[in-house]
Amino acid sequence: LCQDNQMDVTHLATVFALVEPRIPCTILGIKDIAQVQAAQRAASRISSLTATSTTEAEETNDIEKEKQSTKQHPSLRRLQAILTPEEFKVVSHILDPQQGPFCNVWGSQNFYCSWDGITPV
Repeated sequence: LCQDNQMDVTHLATVFALVEPRIPCTILGIKDIAQVQAAQRAASRISSLTATSTTEAEETNDIEKEKQSTKQHPSLRRLQAILTPEEFKVVSHILDPQQGPFCNVWGSQNFYCSWDGITPV
């Protein structure tokens, strides 16, 4: 899907991992300067989001509200604030619980709403 839309899957995955509050730590394997620069670009995209971020209690409340909806992944609102419209369209499709590529993992079980960020898929 990313390849079809000429998008870097590593970049989108890094942005997702940095934005998703249930992922407590993101460790990247970096082998050269180009990858350091790519990681820096991904992190810099979320700097505006974190500069205006809410308190931890507000963030927890937002996540709980988003969990009530089975039609939207809890991180989509945060991702929409930092991704281009084209990137957001691809990520929305990837995270779609009914028709996305992972719908068998989380669609029927509402997995993405109950996942604790640690338990292996």
